[in-house]
Amino acid sequence: MIYLSDIIKTEVIPAMGISALRFHYGYAEELNKTLNQMENNKQSFIWLVQPFTFEVDGKILAGTAKDVRFVIFGASDQDYTTSTRIEKVFKPLIDPLYDSFMNALKNCAWFEKTGFEHEVTDFSYWNDNQLDDVMDLRNITKLNLKIRKNICKL
Repeated sequence: MIYLSDIIKTEVIPAMGISALRFHYGYAEELNKTLNQMENNKQSFIWLVQPFTFEVDGKILAGTAKDVRFVIFGASDQDYTTSTRIEKVFKPLIDPLYDSFMNALKNCAWFEKTGFEHEVTDFSYWNDNQLDDVMDLRNITKLNLKIRKNICKL
Protein backbone atom coordinates (compact mmCIF):
# COMPACT_ATOMS: atom_id res chain seq x y z
CA MET A 1 0.00 0.00 0.00
CA ILE A 2 1.22 3.49 -0.85
CA TYR A 3 0.65 6.10 1.84
CA LEU A 4 0.13 9.72 0.87
CA SER A 5 1.70 10.86 4.15
CA ASP A 6 4.92 8.99 3.25
CA ILE A 7 5.09 10.59 -0.20
CA ILE A 8 4.61 14.05 1.26
CA LYS A 9 7.14 13.47 4.06
CA THR A 10 9.88 11.83 1.99
CA GLU A 11 9.45 13.45 -1.44
CA VAL A 12 7.43 16.67 -1.42
CA ILE A 13 8.63 18.41 1.75
CA PRO A 14 12.36 17.77 1.05
CA ALA A 15 11.86 19.04 -2.53
CA MET A 16 10.76 22.37 -1.09
CA GLY A 17 14.30 22.89 0.24
CA ILE A 18 13.23 24.34 3.59
CA SER A 19 15.02 22.30 6.23
CA ALA A 20 13.18 23.77 9.23
CA LEU A 21 9.71 23.11 7.78
CA ARG A 22 7.73 20.58 9.76
CA PHE A 23 5.17 18.17 8.35
CA HIS A 24 2.47 16.47 10.41
CA TYR A 25 -0.65 14.51 9.59
CA GLY A 26 -3.66 13.09 11.36
CA TYR A 27 -7.02 14.02 12.80
CA ALA A 28 -8.07 17.28 14.50
CA GLU A 29 -7.47 15.85 17.98
CA GLU A 30 -3.89 15.04 17.03
CA LEU A 31 -3.44 18.54 15.65
CA ASN A 32 -4.42 20.06 18.99
CA LYS A 33 -2.01 17.76 20.84
CA THR A 34 0.79 18.57 18.39
CA LEU A 35 0.26 22.31 18.71
CA ASN A 36 0.16 22.12 22.49
CA GLN A 37 3.37 20.04 22.52
CA MET A 38 5.12 22.72 20.48
CA GLU A 39 4.59 25.17 23.36
CA ASN A 40 6.63 28.29 22.62
CA ASN A 41 8.31 26.77 19.59
CA LYS A 42 5.44 27.18 17.16
CA GLN A 43 7.09 27.32 13.78
CA SER A 44 5.47 27.06 10.40
CA PHE A 45 4.31 23.64 9.37
CA ILE A 46 2.09 21.79 6.93
CA TRP A 47 -0.64 19.45 8.14
CA LEU A 48 -2.26 16.68 6.08
CA VAL A 49 -5.79 16.45 7.48
CA GLN A 50 -7.29 13.00 7.82
CA PRO A 51 -9.54 11.36 6.86
CA PHE A 52 -9.64 11.47 3.09
CA THR A 53 -10.89 8.90 0.61
CA PHE A 54 -8.52 6.78 -1.45
CA GLU A 55 -10.16 5.54 -4.64
CA VAL A 56 -8.30 2.48 -5.93
CA ASP A 57 -7.74 2.41 -9.70
CA GLY A 58 -6.25 -1.07 -10.08
CA LYS A 59 -4.61 -0.25 -13.41
CA ILE A 60 -1.83 2.25 -13.99
CA LEU A 61 -2.57 4.24 -10.86
CA ALA A 62 -2.39 3.07 -7.29
CA GLY A 63 -5.45 5.25 -6.93
CA THR A 64 -6.66 8.76 -6.28
CA ALA A 65 -6.55 10.50 -2.92
CA LYS A 66 -9.82 12.44 -3.10
CA ASP A 67 -10.83 15.65 -1.38
CA VAL A 68 -7.43 15.92 0.28
CA ARG A 69 -6.98 18.79 2.69
CA PHE A 70 -3.69 20.41 3.68
CA VAL A 71 -3.27 23.27 6.11
CA ILE A 72 -0.27 25.60 6.12
CA PHE A 73 0.24 27.15 9.55
CA GLY A 74 2.22 30.28 10.35
CA ALA A 75 3.02 31.46 13.86
CA SER A 76 1.43 34.78 14.60
CA ASP A 77 0.73 37.23 17.42
CA GLN A 78 -2.65 37.60 19.07
CA ASP A 79 -2.30 41.40 19.06
CA TYR A 80 -1.89 41.62 15.26
CA THR A 81 -4.69 43.16 13.24
CA THR A 82 -5.79 41.45 10.03
CA SER A 83 -3.80 43.88 7.89
CA THR A 84 -0.70 43.28 10.03
CA ARG A 85 -1.17 39.52 9.72
CA ILE A 86 -1.30 39.83 5.94
CA GLU A 87 1.91 41.88 5.89
CA LYS A 88 3.86 39.95 8.57
CA VAL A 89 2.61 36.38 8.20
CA PHE A 90 0.77 35.72 4.94
CA LYS A 91 2.91 37.63 2.42
CA PRO A 92 6.38 36.74 3.73
CA LEU A 93 5.63 33.24 5.08
CA ILE A 94 2.38 31.50 4.12
CA ASP A 95 2.25 32.67 0.49
CA PRO A 96 5.79 31.45 -0.35
CA LEU A 97 5.21 28.16 1.52
CA TYR A 98 1.98 27.62 -0.41
CA ASP A 99 3.67 28.34 -3.77
CA SER A 100 6.62 26.08 -2.96
CA PHE A 101 4.39 23.28 -1.66
CA MET A 102 2.09 23.31 -4.70
CA ASN A 103 5.10 23.33 -7.06
CA ALA A 104 6.66 20.41 -5.18
CA LEU A 105 3.38 18.47 -5.43
CA LYS A 106 3.12 19.14 -9.17
CA ASN A 107 6.74 18.09 -9.74
CA CYS A 108 6.62 14.95 -7.59
CA ALA A 109 7.09 11.81 -9.70
CA TRP A 110 4.46 9.95 -7.66
CA PHE A 111 1.62 12.16 -8.93
CA GLU A 112 0.01 12.43 -12.33
CA LYS A 113 0.63 15.89 -13.76
CA THR A 114 -3.04 16.83 -14.04
CA GLY A 115 -5.82 17.55 -11.59
CA PHE A 116 -4.30 20.00 -9.12
CA GLU A 117 -7.42 22.15 -8.94
CA HIS A 118 -8.31 23.04 -5.38
CA GLU A 119 -9.81 25.71 -3.15
CA VAL A 120 -7.96 27.94 -0.71
CA THR A 121 -9.32 29.68 2.39
CA ASP A 122 -7.16 31.95 4.53
CA PHE A 123 -7.80 32.23 8.26
CA SER A 124 -6.17 35.01 10.21
CA TYR A 125 -6.29 34.72 13.97
CA TRP A 126 -7.17 31.02 14.14
CA ASN A 127 -7.63 29.59 17.61
CA ASP A 128 -9.80 26.62 18.50
CA ASN A 129 -10.22 27.73 22.14
CA GLN A 130 -8.03 24.83 23.31
CA LEU A 131 -4.77 26.61 22.62
CA ASP A 132 -2.99 29.41 24.39
CA ASP A 133 -1.66 30.73 21.11
CA VAL A 134 -2.89 31.99 17.78
CA MET A 135 -1.88 30.79 14.34
CA ASP A 136 -2.63 32.16 10.89
CA LEU A 137 -3.31 29.53 8.27
CA ARG A 138 -4.17 28.68 4.70
CA ASN A 139 -6.62 25.82 4.26
CA ILE A 140 -6.18 23.91 0.97
CA THR A 141 -9.27 21.81 0.19
CA LYS A 142 -10.89 19.73 -2.56
CA LEU A 143 -7.54 18.57 -3.93
CA ASN A 144 -7.48 15.24 -5.78
CA LEU A 145 -4.08 13.59 -6.20
CA LYS A 146 -3.70 10.76 -8.71
CA ILE A 147 -0.96 8.50 -7.35
CA ARG A 148 1.05 6.22 -9.62
CA LYS A 149 1.74 2.61 -8.69
CA ASN A 150 5.36 2.66 -9.67
CA ILE A 151 7.79 5.42 -10.38
CA CYS A 152 11.15 5.35 -12.07
CA LYS A 153 13.64 7.85 -10.67
CA LEU A 154 16.48 8.77 -12.98
